[in-house]
Amino acid sequence: MLLCHLSKLSAFIMHINYNNLMQNFLFPFLLSFFLLSSIVSAQPEAAIWYFGSEAGLDFRQTPPIPLIDGKMSNIEGGTSICDAKGNLLFYTDGIRVWNKKHDIMDRGVDLFGDPSATQSGVIVPLP
Repeated sequence: MLLCHLSKLSAFIMHINYNNLMQNFLFPFLLSFFLLSSIVSAQPEAAIWYFGSEAGLDFRQTPPIPLIDGKMSNIEGGTSICDAKGNLLFYTDGIRVWNKKHDIMDRGVDLFGDPSATQSGVIVPLP
């Protein structure tokens, strides 16, 4: 019985016209994906990222500009947030929090994040 079903399945697969699949589905999908990705821009609240060993990226320009002024030094788990215009507000490694001037913020030390966590800290803006 199983052999019969496998035989029918393989016969069905052989009859699929891959050119039609490409013309009717894959090509329009890829074309629309690339067109939309060139039009859509990221939210300014995620314009600047800090991570790793004092590294960062500024996505307000194309291509993104590397930043070397961060104070964070971790393997993973950093997060940052910007205002509605894309200006950095603060960033954290889950243990410490730095402001836009790269100074430790008040009460921004000894948090309970972990340096080896992939999401050591989460920033949630007020609605």
